[in-house]
Amino acid sequence: MKKWISLLFVAVVMLCVNVAWTSAAAQPKTAVPVPKLYMDGKALEAKEPPAMVHNSVLVPIRTVAEKLGYKVGWDSKKKQVTVEQGSTKILMTLNNPKATVNGKTVTLVEAPILKSDTTLIPLRFVGETFGIQFLWDNASKSVYMFSDKSDNSPDTGSVGDKPDTGTGGESNPTPGTGTGTGSGSTPATGDGSGTNAGTGTGTGTGTTPGTGTGSGTGTGTGSGSAPGMGTGTTPGTGTGSGTGATPGTSTGGGTQTGSSPDGGLIGVVEGADGSGGTGATNGNAGAGGSNGSGTTAPDAATAHLHQIRYEPDAVIITYDGTTAPTSNVLTGPDRIVIDIPNADYAADFAAGYANIVIPDFTAVKGIPGPGQIAELPVSGHEALTKVRYSQYSDNPKQARIVLDLSQAWGYDLTNNASTGEIRIVLKKPDIPVKTGYTVVLDAGHGGSDPGAQSITGKWEKDFNLSVVLKVQAILAKESKINLVLTRQGDTYPTLDDRVNLANSLKADLFLSVHANSYTPSTNGTETYYNRAESLSFAKILHNNVIAAGGLKDNGVRTANYKVIKATTMPAVLLETGYLSNASDEKKLFNEEFQNRVAEAIAASIKQYFHLS
Repeated sequence: MKKWISLLFVAVVMLCVNVAWTSAAAQPKTAVPVPKLYMDGKALEAKEPPAMVHNSVLVPIRTVAEKLGYKVGWDSKKKQVTVEQGSTKILMTLNNPKATVNGKTVTLVEAPILKSDTTLIPLRFVGETFGIQFLWDNASKSVYMFSDKSDNSPDTGSVGDKPDTGTGGESNPTPGTGTGTGSGSTPATGDGSGTNAGTGTGTGTGTTPGTGTGSGTGTGTGSGSAPGMGTGTTPGTGTGSGTGATPGTSTGGGTQTGSSPDGGLIGVVEGADGSGGTGATNGNAGAGGSNGSGTTAPDAATAHLHQIRYEPDAVIITYDGTTAPTSNVLTGPDRIVIDIPNADYAADFAAGYANIVIPDFTAVKGIPGPGQIAELPVSGHEALTKVRYSQYSDNPKQARIVLDLSQAWGYDLTNNASTGEIRIVLKKPDIPVKTGYTVVLDAGHGGSDPGAQSITGKWEKDFNLSVVLKVQAILAKESKINLVLTRQGDTYPTLDDRVNLANSLKADLFLSVHANSYTPSTNGTETYYNRAESLSFAKILHNNVIAAGGLKDNGVRTANYKVIKATTMPAVLLETGYLSNASDEKKLFNEEFQNRVAEAIAASIKQYFHLS
């Protein structure tokens, strides 16, 4: 009879598998979108498209960097890629999350990888290091990047209908310089900066006097159909030169040159061709031309950061000036991002720690260099692991502070403009009150696996099941505890079966009950755990069982038993006593002793969940 039942069971299983396979095969396959890469709205042709690795977006660095005009190098022996621009040099190594920016080590969210001879690095690092704004479109699996040259930012050399702006240095007590070029019928403009007005005189020819006003700097050249600014039939005044149908204007003194259509030199003002003057205020470079080309001067910061410090449960940023910080929460990994617009780092800036009781400040970090991300490690907090900060953008000025978290966490951000203090207070998320708890109770061994044998020939599996069934009876009327047994009779669920049951239920607690065996002289009770989150229940259980059973206290110990290691909830294994010891064995199979142990286990579960 058993044979026919077995054959019938096999036939039914095969039929179900065949139907399931046929159904699955009939389902249409969903097309997976191919990731694409865009820069300033234009698709980039890359040998290898963007990729998702461990919830991080990786992009082909050579394609991105070369589009921005950076120099990219590859060392095949060291498996290293370098990206250089000016004085900034970035060094990355394949499969190594540590990179260097100008010799200083930074940690990437994901190590660079090589696919189809193409190096892919985290998009987040690209954005923070190169100052690129980016967007990940999960639906199309595409990356959209916006450089400083995008249509969303000031023009840096395009030809259009309106005057462009030129470049100037940061404010300083000595003259600054600026550049701008253009051609056409409308003057171009250029910006410069400094604290002293530049001076210059110029001569030229034209039917209308040239004009020039103010202090500042700007340089530019241009050409048109008629002479530019300078002196005409009636002497005019100007601090630069340019050409165009209408005289150009200049608000900065300096050296500028302009040329007429036939190549004749119209005017030279103190210096080599194209060199700019100096001034305290941004000015316009005199140049004939429609939307002359040039680069945009960095916006001046309205706030200067002096300090970033970590206090218990708070990160504080002090500044002078005015700013309005914004914040948002990102995942994969968890982090809080604070952007401080129109801000840079003051010369006395420092990052470090402070004690709330003794308000002394210990500085450990300084100003991050160009393209660098500085880190302030944090220890002793449940979620915050470190604070990263950088000059995220230079034009416009923007500082970025990132709080790296080991888990999702709440926070409050306040900005006290009168004292110049931004405070991010970390708040532990509210844990919803549970109406019930699932506990998986495991009677060790069973069926074909009897466990250890006692000195009188009794089996461990019988003791384990007897105690577990008594616990079940005690907790049967406890409405807030859903007790699930791995076995209720003499069967043998595998260790994987027991683990999978608990994990699939998303149980709140797992307990495996056993009896031990060693030498005749070894006796007592031990409680084992594997992970830190299990220690609390292990201590509660052990203390209660020792008090109830009265056996020798062998303590709470760690072990690598699969059922307490592979489960995902607090998990404990109880070795109640030794079957190999005459005294322990006598008690283990005593009904009254088993009742006391079962009561202690039930009480421990209720105590752990604060139900007693």
